[in-house]
Amino acid sequence: MSRFEAFVTGLAAASVVMILIDYLVPLDGGQKLFAYSFDGFVVAVMAADFGRRLKSSGEGGRRFLLKHWYEIPAMIPLFALAALDAYVIAGVAIRGLRLIRLFRLVHIFFRATEVARGSRLAELVVLSAGIVTTGAVAGFFVESSHPDTKIANLGDAFWWAIVTVTTVGYGDTYPMTVEGRVVGAFLMVTGMGIFAVLTSYLGASLVAARMKGGGSRNGLASETKEAIKAKVDSVEKLSDEEFATLVALLNGLRAGKA
Repeated sequence: MSRFEAFVTGLAAASVVMILIDYLVPLDGGQKLFAYSFDGFVVAVMAADFGRRLKSSGEGGRRFLLKHWYEIPAMIPLFALAALDAYVIAGVAIRGLRLIRLFRLVHIFFRATEVARGSRLAELVVLSAGIVTTGAVAGFFVESSHPDTKIANLGDAFWWAIVTVTTVGYGDTYPMTVEGRVVGAFLMVTGMGIFAVLTSYLGASLVAARMKGGGSRNGLASETKEAIKAKVDSVEKLSDEEFATLVALLNGLRAGKA
């Protein structure tokens, strides 16, 4: 990752914090103006970076857009999302529109996977963290405004996301809305997938380690055989001590195959 890409990722992360603050904390006019101005600057930088990568990708516009489609809703500015929240046309529709904010978060985690590329375990850790974080924030966005909500704050949301993705499900927190249940189903399915991939990775690592260890043992056995062969070729010249060593080598080789 280049310095400019790291700069863009840092700005995107800061804008996510700004979005959460705008959602959680009542801001006065001046504070909202600063938040929206900063977010507009972030969106402009992200758009410039998107255009730069589109030109240098060599994949063609359509293929690049299909591959990075999630970055387009991530570039919707904060003031536009706030304007959508101001229209209470249908409660379900508005709760669903709040999830557009999550694309900024998804954008950050996809960039993080690029940093972790090359290490399967690191990629898995980033993916797991991204799924839990996205699921928690999504659950909070759609559930916190429900009158009988069980997910009233981000702490509840992260607890619910963790127990759901691990398929534990204590039942102390659970979604009340249709959108929240959809998010919960997504967490359950991805949780099973994560543990399947983790099990596969650990199994492959253990097999590779055993094969490597077996190769070392085979190498030692070959060296022992060469030493025995050299002594057998001159057995009539061996001293009593060397003959005893030869017998010990033979016994050790036979014991290793037993």
